[in-house]
Amino acid sequence: MALDVLATLHRADYLSAVLAHEAFHYHSIRMLPCSLWRGDPEERLLTLLITSIQQEGIADHVACLFMREEELREMFEKHVERGDEYVRGLDRSLSKVYEGHGVDVLVEFMRGVPFGGHVVGYYMAKAIAEALGQEELALTARNPFRFLKKYSEAAEALGLTPLSETSLKLLEAYEVKHFKPSHHSPG
Repeated sequence: MALDVLATLHRADYLSAVLAHEAFHYHSIRMLPCSLWRGDPEERLLTLLITSIQQEGIADHVACLFMREEELREMFEKHVERGDEYVRGLDRSLSKVYEGHGVDVLVEFMRGVPFGGHVVGYYMAKAIAEALGQEELALTARNPFRFLKKYSEAAEALGLTPLSETSLKLLEAYEVKHFKPSHHSPG
């Protein structure tokens, strides 16, 4: 966060957007169940990578409330325009994890995506907000697996690339493990 705020020294108009982005992280991480960070190392890494995509995507979407979307797009250059391509790569990686190839395939995917989880996460958050509404996007803040599942639903409605059934099965298995019905948001 300190580096993000320091980066605004020459662009004070971005300060409110950066603070909104970081405030989202600060509060939303505390809403996630502790069980997400338990389990074997591969499971924790998968959870961390999926949570990173969800967290950065929603936080960047929140930041857009305080700055023009064009400015955010300039920061990400042309990478957001390739969002569908990145979703296909994420889907291939999640499918391979489900098929038993290990979480390293997801790590490799994340290494190859510019700006880490920011670009693909923002692309997904924008699709959810556009197709399903801001409230539905807000509900995904408590559940990173739901975020990806809701993206898939939004993608179908918008004619974008949804996640495959194989990837959705992996997300469902993790969601069931970490989110009890009493902690599970509706839908």
